[in-house]
Amino acid sequence: MVRRVLMVAEKPSIAESVAQHLSNGQAVKRPRALPVYEYDGHFHGYPARFCVTSTTGHIFSCDFTPQHQSWDRTDEEVLFSAPVVWKEESGKVSKHLAHEAEGCDTLVLWLDCDREGENICFEVMQVVARSIHDMRNIWRAKFSAITREAITEAFRNLGRPNKHLSDAVSCRQELDLNRSGAQITFEWVRGRVFDELIARLLHQKVSHNKVGKVVDVSVGADTRARPTALNTVELMKVASKLLGIGPHHAMQLAENLYVSGYISYPRTESTAYPSSFDFKGALAQHERHPQWGAYVQGLLKDRYTRPKAGKDAGDHPPITPMRAANPGELSSDSWRLYEYITRHFIATLSPDCKLCKTKLVVELGGEFFTFTGKVVEDPGFTEILSHFAVKDDKIPTNIQVGSDFPMSDVRLQAGQTQPPGYLTESDLIGMMERHGIGTDASISQHVNNIVERGYCTVKPGRVMQPTKLGIVLIHGIKSIDPELVLPLVRSKVEEYVTLIAEGKAGLDEVLSSVLDLFFGKFRYFKENIERFDALMGASFTSLAASGKPITRCGNCMRYLKHLEARPQRLYCPYCEVTYALPQGGTIKQYSSYKCPLDNFELVICHIDGGKSFPICPNCYNNPPFDESIERGGRKVMACDECRHPTCAHSLAKNYVADCIDERCDGCMAFVPRSSGKWKICCNHCTMMILLPPTAQRVYVSSEECKECGAMMMDLQFPEGQSPLANRKDRVVACVFCDPTISSSVSEVRGRMGNFSRRGGGGRGRGRGRGRGHGRGGRGRNG
Repeated sequence: MVRRVLMVAEKPSIAESVAQHLSNGQAVKRPRALPVYEYDGHFHGYPARFCVTSTTGHIFSCDFTPQHQSWDRTDEEVLFSAPVVWKEESGKVSKHLAHEAEGCDTLVLWLDCDREGENICFEVMQVVARSIHDMRNIWRAKFSAITREAITEAFRNLGRPNKHLSDAVSCRQELDLNRSGAQITFEWVRGRVFDELIARLLHQKVSHNKVGKVVDVSVGADTRARPTALNTVELMKVASKLLGIGPHHAMQLAENLYVSGYISYPRTESTAYPSSFDFKGALAQHERHPQWGAYVQGLLKDRYTRPKAGKDAGDHPPITPMRAANPGELSSDSWRLYEYITRHFIATLSPDCKLCKTKLVVELGGEFFTFTGKVVEDPGFTEILSHFAVKDDKIPTNIQVGSDFPMSDVRLQAGQTQPPGYLTESDLIGMMERHGIGTDASISQHVNNIVERGYCTVKPGRVMQPTKLGIVLIHGIKSIDPELVLPLVRSKVEEYVTLIAEGKAGLDEVLSSVLDLFFGKFRYFKENIERFDALMGASFTSLAASGKPITRCGNCMRYLKHLEARPQRLYCPYCEVTYALPQGGTIKQYSSYKCPLDNFELVICHIDGGKSFPICPNCYNNPPFDESIERGGRKVMACDECRHPTCAHSLAKNYVADCIDERCDGCMAFVPRSSGKWKICCNHCTMMILLPPTAQRVYVSSEECKECGAMMMDLQFPEGQSPLANRKDRVVACVFCDPTISSSVSEVRGRMGNFSRRGGGGRGRGRGRGRGHGRGGRGRNG
């Protein structure tokens, strides 16, 4: 006895792969609406005749009964208890499967191995139940790849379909239907409110009202335009985004299709068809195609539309199909790519999608809320390009201005601003095109290179996730020459090359210009390579693990690690960024004070002899103002150089006088928050003025000394502990000129040691020096 086995996959391409793998390439294709492959073999030890075909996804969908589908006659609340019916998405698929099941006694289901696939299994079982109804003869294949090994292994280990997984999907579909049918979500016209208290007050204002008043109803026409002709960049983006095929592989497939005569040349920037292009002749080749032939016939009859104007780049025509093909002629990926190219071409000659858009404005408790919905009047090109399809919104048709609108819920929704996600392959290709990086012939190779070299990995959904190596590479290069990590340099080179191609520049001229540019950048990079080495060392050695958390990063709010090995620096393991520090000093936490410019927590640097000054790690490495100074070939700025007008640690707030050492052109700045060791330090040299240690509070006064122009100091002492001659608990005086306090302060020069914060000479301001010899214009008012 020969058994007859029907095997059903989710897509025609998978059906072909299953049949060819299990028959060792001997399966014979029988043309039908959906391809059928037949071969002889054995099933569970018995001779068998196999018939392999497919669905095109779900066979059934759920909806309300006809009496509940009219919005103007149905109360939304009734929909929660209204009966649901399951109707065929496509009668052709169910008829095809029922026909192929006739005479078969066994069913093997090769649907996708997820919940949706399990649900489609039971839809297939329902369609073929008249012929195959014994559950003992219904089997489920589980596989995760379309390889010969995976298919063969799945066939040897058949299981049973899982009703629980199927029911979960059916439940979700019905719940989605009920919720979408009975719910209209209105949006507040104020948009988002960032003050929670105000938001709650306004929510309370409207939440007591259960019925709104319709104040405006507007209905208008809208369209979704058909696509322009297909060029290389758009093909790569679509292949990645919709088909899950990377750009490098997509171009390999396209090349093979071109060589085999299925499509035109696939490397082109043009989106405009030639004026001599025979559109109707090209369409006529597809009139009898089993998948889109009927659509093409309707197009040629009375819906043919001239394509949109595109860009003629002067290279090759847009990518178009050159002849009709069927799934059995091509490999799975080649067919999917060919299918999209053909559908896109047909879509460019189709009408636009026409919509009817309705906007409602409802007043509730003095606040206004809007809802905008759309209904498709003519699907146009979206019939052939289904991923562009627009889903109808459930819009009441009997609403008029002045009518009441019951509200089931008024909800206050809280949320947080989310950081952007990783770029997808499609996003990256689009950005490369916008910035002029690469050409239609090289973009796919560029994307492939950064993956092969380990700078990023491709995650599910074709998401490009940078690796640690890639992140460190970019940050390392940026620390030396930020222009090298921007698209400007590369795009400028592409512009130069285009000028050569257009005859607007000579080869030697461009070569000389570009080589000079890169030579200068290379030389500068080489001279400053230690910055790159510092970041690589922090990221790929044990230093990162051994560093001690000390202060928070203003970008990610995680702790920066202090790497004490020379050169000492701070390192953020999360952001993969290093921050240089003054060398020769001791770095300590500074009481969690934050920079008002970038939210980085400050650290304080102590050097031998007692001199100290606060530092914002980010401002020190990326000076926000022009007053930065050179050290080791780079600009740096500590807080005692900063002119920020409100920061409690800036020079603008803590300037006292010019340095009392005539050889130095620095400024004497008070170091705040140094309780017990009050001091005024020069921001260039190691000169210090020590203030009475018994002072409880010390501030820089807003008053100037009338004799020397220095800023006066406000000192407050605990009761009975004043060292002043008059024993007062508070004094506002000049530390240089006022005898009541000058006798209690001392000038000290700290040991310079190997301390390195600044390089170079003075600033040449040409002012007087010494105690009481003027401020010189550097400080608050400079």
